[in-house]
Amino acid sequence: LDLDDARLATAGSGDVLAGLIAASLTRGHSAAAACRRGMLLHAAAARHAGARVMSPTAGDLARAVGTIEPDGTSS
Repeated sequence: LDLDDARLATAGSGDVLAGLIAASLTRGHSAAAACRRGMLLHAAAARHAGARVMSPTAGDLARAVGTIEPDGTSS
């Protein structure tokens, strides 16, 4: 899985990542697991949103998260 994606270099992208990690923490995941899960979802959302628009915004990333399956593919 390639986690290095220039589409994540957008204002608010880090806020989306922080929200993903925080959500995982509130679901009882350990800090390490929450960070890993957030990072994987964040990268998958960038791939999914980037397939739809050239330069996805943080809002595009957040919307894309809802379409990501547990295995990292989009629905």
